[in-house]
Amino acid sequence: MKEVLKLALALGLTCLLSGSILVYANAKTADARAAATLREKQNALAQVLGEAANQPINDTMTCDGVTFYLARDAEGKIVRLAGEAASSQGFGGDLKVMVSLAPEGTLLNVLVTEHKETPGLGTNATDRKLTRSLWSLCAGGTGAEAAGLPPNRYLDRFAGQASLRMSPPQRF
Repeated sequence: MKEVLKLALALGLTCLLSGSILVYANAKTADARAAATLREKQNALAQVLGEAANQPINDTMTCDGVTFYLARDAEGKIVRLAGEAASSQGFGGDLKVMVSLAPEGTLLNVLVTEHKETPGLGTNATDRKLTRSLWSLCAGGTGAEAAGLPPNRYLDRFAGQASLRMSPPQRF
């Protein structure tokens, strides 16, 4: 009985010590993780929206679970929108997608910002990687390359398509 109490006390102290270390490490890295997340979102917005006179990350609106980031020109007119939403329909888990739209509703670019798909299988449809071949050098760039996005045969099929409904509310 005495031996069981010693083992239980040792296990309890070990758990308390390791839990305390994890809490401390989480608190110390929270600001750095938040800054990294913000940088990743700004990078994704720059890829799908291009140049803007405003800061699209600060010019947002949410409608039906979709967050819209607005890119404006110097006069304040909307030149592009980026809609970001999450879906639980991914095979490996949640999938976050950012879509660039022209003000009239035409899809310009699609970028998967977060996923948990199987590397080599599901990632073929979600990742954008710049690969060079002799044919790509001779044929010239696609719309995605002109926008600064590496090509993805699956995601680039949506570029230029009209959206099903006008997603951004008219009060923009």
